[in-house]
Amino acid sequence: MKKYLALLLALSLLVLAACGHEEAPPADETPAAWEPFPYDLAIGREPVTHQTLAEDGTVVCTALYEIPALAAEGELNEAQQASLDAFHAAMEETLAGCELLYESLSEAALSDYDFKAETGLDWYGHYTDEMTCTAFTTPYAVSVDFFGYTYSGGAHPGKGNICHLFDLEAGTMVSVDDIADGAAFRSAVAEEVLAQIEKEELAEGYYEDYETTVREQNEVQYFFSENQVTVYFQDYTLGPYAAGYPVFTIASDIYRSTLNERGLRLLGYAE
Repeated sequence: MKKYLALLLALSLLVLAACGHEEAPPADETPAAWEPFPYDLAIGREPVTHQTLAEDGTVVCTALYEIPALAAEGELNEAQQASLDAFHAAMEETLAGCELLYESLSEAALSDYDFKAETGLDWYGHYTDEMTCTAFTTPYAVSVDFFGYTYSGGAHPGKGNICHLFDLEAGTMVSVDDIADGAAFRSAVAEEVLAQIEKEELAEGYYEDYETTVREQNEVQYFFSENQVTVYFQDYTLGPYAAGYPVFTIASDIYRSTLNERGLRLLGYAE
């Protein structure tokens, strides 16, 4: 993900005295530094929607995408405005990815519809792609949880979560390794997930190597919210579809000691 950092230029103002032809000392005007500011978060206020029709007017594909937006309460300095702009640019990149997926999905839907019309096979209904989101905010960060749902025929839809943690001061997305001792964080999360699996007696529905998958945490998504993290393992990683979508909620006490100073500040744990 690109980093959208504002380039703040230092301005120098040289004032000449009006009398006696004496030079006044230069007064350097330094741009205001970034500091927390009040803002509102809006989700789903203006969702992006699409619809694709076959030649006979049948709806073959639809989409709905929710993108979060921030609105400042009051006037911002240059650095603060830059952080808002960077957040919105990052969200636009997410939307652009969805648009590419929809283009491919709608082409597949049209092809499938035409094929079934020609061969007399049943059309099971239009394809769809949806992305909804929730978010958690602190003065220093916005944590976003995107939930994607895609149906393209077949017995089951595809679904999954993509989570982002955006550092408002730095104007960039951050990873677990930026805000914590990554290995220690993942180890603490893994042991808690395994404990929950044992407590809820979920293991019999999972693959034999589920413990290894839990500890490796490849492509796992983390949504940080108030005093907890929600951990998403993608579909089919721990077990078959019938085992359910593997989601675990972990209290901050489990992983808080692994966070560094930046992580404590971004997540609102710093005193």
